[in-house]
Amino acid sequence: EARLPAEPGLDDVSEESESALAWALREAVTNVVRHSGARWCAVDLVRRETLDGPVLELSVEDDGQGGAGGLPGNGLTGLSERLQKAGGMLEAGRLKRGFRLVARVPRAAAARVPQGGGGDVGSPA
Repeated sequence: EARLPAEPGLDDVSEESESALAWALREAVTNVVRHSGARWCAVDLVRRETLDGPVLELSVEDDGQGGAGGLPGNGLTGLSERLQKAGGMLEAGRLKRGFRLVARVPRAAAARVPQGGGGDVGSPA
């Protein structure tokens, strides 16, 4: 069983951040399928405002047996490095029943062009 979010707009996320989140999703779901023995997996993708600024947060949680041992595998280590390169971060660990991975990447500041198209019409050049 899987629960998936509706597709969010990614217009305020850099290509590097979007790619890093795609890697995070692939790594997390691969781990669920190959290693967890889970009956269900929930995937959420939400926009959050943090003290460090706006982020896009991906979380993948399952009810499986959790990660093996206390050390992260090569996949999670590489994923953490990729997210850091994009200005993001990774949190991953066992839950009471299952495992949860959370990847966050920065969103662009909300500098939007006004509805009228922007720019001052008739202003001196």
